[in-house]
Amino acid sequence: MLISVIGEDKPEIVAAWLGSTAINRNTSPIAKIFTAQWAAADPAAAGAWVKTLPPSGELAVIAAKNVAFQFQRYAPAEAAAWLSTLPAGPAREAAREAMAAH
Repeated sequence: MLISVIGEDKPEIVAAWLGSTAINRNTSPIAKIFTAQWAAADPAAAGAWVKTLPPSGELAVIAAKNVAFQFQRYAPAEAAAWLSTLPAGPAREAAREAMAAH
C-alpha cells in the first residue's frame, strides 16, 4: 500500500493528509495501519501528533488507541506519562483501554 511506504519515510505527510481527510469506511483502515506502524517506529513522534488532533474526533480515537498500544509495549513508563497529557475525552479513554489491555 502506497500510504505505508510513504508513512515509513515521511510520516508527517501521511499524518497531514489524514488530519485533513474525513475518516470513513475507506480511510479508517488507512488510519489504523498508519498509526500502528508509526507508533511502532517512533512512539514519541506519533504520540506528539495525537495531541494535535481534536480529542473527540474519530482520527484521534484511532490514533490514540494505536499509539498507546505500541508505546506501552516499548516504553511503559513513557506511555503512562504520555497518557496523562492527553485531554479528557474519547481519545484518552481509547488510549487508556488499549494500555490496560496490553
